[in-house]
Amino acid sequence: MNDLEILEFDEIDSTNDEAKRMLRASHSVPFCIVAKRQIAGRGQWGKNFWSPEGGFYATVVINDNSLSTVDIGKMLTEYLQSLTTKKVTQKPVNDVLIDGKKVAGILVEKVMGKLVIGIGINQFQKEPIPKELQNSIGFLESTVNPQSIITPLCTLREEGTIPLLT
Repeated sequence: MNDLEILEFDEIDSTNDEAKRMLRASHSVPFCIVAKRQIAGRGQWGKNFWSPEGGFYATVVINDNSLSTVDIGKMLTEYLQSLTTKKVTQKPVNDVLIDGKKVAGILVEKVMGKLVIGIGINQFQKEPIPKELQNSIGFLESTVNPQSIITPLCTLREEGTIPLLT
């Protein structure tokens, strides 16, 4: 595997959209984009993904196309469970919940033969929650280690499974 390039932004429209622009500009793979805030984050079916400061927003681009959103969700659920004593569950296929409230979302897209894996995690509440989301959004209330998410996605075993996070 090539060395992983990590590009960091204070604010970006969408980490997945930036990754797709970079792929179209022939950027080498793998690479990762991390942002402190997204102003046009999105989830499945083009839904908006509220992405204020205080969260973790990243997109990892890899050559492997064998991973599914379910696989990535399982990995993310297990990792987030290691950070809290609250009950963490996966809501198929792309949401991770704590105590029934969404704390993370996954958006997987196949672009130009590459896998574009977007992950958004609500770590801490630093901005008021929009009224329409107040009953459905939760917070991890812990800081994620970016390498604990990024590295497993980039170091796949031959059979295409993700190593468990530790």
